Amino acid sequence: MFEGYYIIENTGVVPAERRFRFKDLKAWGYDLHLGTIDGREAYFVSKTGTHEEGETYTERGREYHISETQREIPQNARLLARRPSRSRLRSTRRRSGAF
Repeated sequence: MFEGYYIIENTGVVPAERRFRFKDLKAWGYDLHLGTIDGREAYFVSKTGTHEEGETYTERGREYHISETQREIPQNARLLARRPSRSRLRSTRRRSGAF
């Protein structure tokens, strides 16, 4: 899993940024959480039903703490997916053998 990214197969030009709705997250099987990642406040996702409010867990060497599972997008916020930089893609390919 790429933290902060989701993967879309697209044979055309990939936009640098793509907006999506909260119900898209739910349809894809993800929960949106407010909490901390390594002690820094952040929003992050996990597979639906795998983690609960108040839970602290470690994944790939990073510690996540869930303060609250969001039921809707916070007011004046939007969900964006950003295309990773080319250098990030290259380093990811080398590390995981993906793509």
